[in-house]
Amino acid sequence: MDKKYIIIIACVVILLIFVLLLAFYLQDSFKKCVKQTKKELKKHQTQYLGGNIIANFRDGTSKEEMNEIAGMHGFNISYKFPSSNSALLKVPKDHEIEAMCSLRNDSRVISAELNVIFSKV
Repeated sequence: MDKKYIIIIACVVILLIFVLLLAFYLQDSFKKCVKQTKKELKKHQTQYLGGNIIANFRDGTSKEEMNEIAGMHGFNISYKFPSSNSALLKVPKDHEIEAMCSLRNDSRVISAELNVIFSKV
């Protein structure tokens, strides 16, 4: 076998190992996010509107790109906030925390938060 092919095969193997490590890291990060969020919500007895999360996208993200990002995660934009890169996303009911953590792992999203209900104490 030619040396050139051996080098190509070695590079492909290294790349596959890197991709697998990245996938495990993202999965672990996702699980930690879900666990921590549920713990904080319980601790502070926080209520939020079901079926919605608020996402803030990177500067320069068009509405079409926001729709594409939301669609890749299985969500829909129900409202785009004027003059900002933020949108209210419609997500599956009872899966808001998972949706939020999924978006937080997307490099095109600056932040994703639950639609928290604030009330007088």
